[in-house]
Amino acid sequence: MNCRLWKELRFGLLATIVLLNVRVQDQGVVLRIEAKMKWGFKEEHSEEDRKSESAEFRSKYPDNIPVVVEKEMKSSIQDIDKRKFLQPAKTTVAQFEYIIRKRIQLPPEKPLFLFVNEVTPAASSTLAEVDAEHRDVDGFLYISYSGENTYGN
Repeated sequence: MNCRLWKELRFGLLATIVLLNVRVQDQGVVLRIEAKMKWGFKEEHSEEDRKSESAEFRSKYPDNIPVVVEKEMKSSIQDIDKRKFLQPAKTTVAQFEYIIRKRIQLPPEKPLFLFVNEVTPAASSTLAEVDAEHRDVDGFLYISYSGENTYGN
């Protein structure tokens, strides 16, 4: 017997939508929990405003990618001082990681993981390539970061 329960749990400013997949077995109940990033930027700005802003950026600066960067909720790493970036399309993921490291003042010996739709993009990929595959409907590319590989990939 399978049943799905959807429940929204809030943890601090960033919220997480948690899907509880409950499966009843002979001797008990098995729970599987999957977490999905919920973006503070999306919470604070309407979709219409975000679409308008990203369209303006893309028309004024066609060789740049509007990016929103936020820390993963469960991460103990420092918060970033700004979360909106307008980056050249040719910037690689590795170069952008370096920019984030500098903004959060993270020493090189500490790990930093970037995620786009819960997947770690290849360090050699350009932001244009990542944007083409993962751009949100509002026109922004959303990248989260963590000091831990929270998604196991």
